[in-house]
Amino acid sequence: MANYRNLNMKYANKLREDIKKAMDEQGILITELADRANIEKSVLRNYINGRNDINSGNLIAVLKVLGYDLQI
Repeated sequence: MANYRNLNMKYANKLREDIKKAMDEQGILITELADRANIEKSVLRNYINGRNDINSGNLIAVLKVLGYDLQI
């Protein structure tokens, strides 16, 4: 079970870092991204800073603003 949890955290942290990188590359600040994704700034800020997770709906909205399409 611990290995599964560690793997989950590894991918969650990678996704968080990829979002930060995309924001930097596109010159988008957290406040602008939150506004464009129509989510609370504090929700996005806490996610980006690793304090909280983000729900799937908000994650999809963030990825769309950044130009990514999440397919499941």
